[in-house]
Amino acid sequence: MPKLGRDSIPKKYFKLATLSNDPIVWEAKFNVGIAEIDRQHQDIVKLANEIQDSLATKTRKSGFVLEIMEKLEQYIVEHFAYEEGLMGNTRYPGLGAQKKEHAGFMKYVKELQEQYKNSIIDIRQILRFISSWFIDHIQGSDKRFAEWKSKL
Repeated sequence: MPKLGRDSIPKKYFKLATLSNDPIVWEAKFNVGIAEIDRQHQDIVKLANEIQDSLATKTRKSGFVLEIMEKLEQYIVEHFAYEEGLMGNTRYPGLGAQKKEHAGFMKYVKELQEQYKNSIIDIRQILRFISSWFIDHIQGSDKRFAEWKSKL
């Protein structure tokens, strides 16, 4: 089993993940310019914020957080598959690196979920990690793809 805890998370994202409990506010600067990808990104943010809202208002029912977390994880998997499919169809030269980033992200999310289930960390830490990684990824890797695709 992989080592769990702070050392298993890239330090860059763990540091970002400790900054705020605030929900993500979608900003125009997060758009990459590919309508379906932008819509999916906004849906992921909405799901993450739904979990955050339930924690802030303490209106969650038993199992609700894990249920939404699983829904968020599944949606992210589907989103990554869509992105990678589009990249493959356009023969994007950065597809291999994108797949590696996606796989690494999912590995960390699984590790964090395991820690949550074992009461090692709080769900807020998972949300902050997802939020910080996701925004960084959109503004970096996804925007590079969108810029490359716009030149086709």
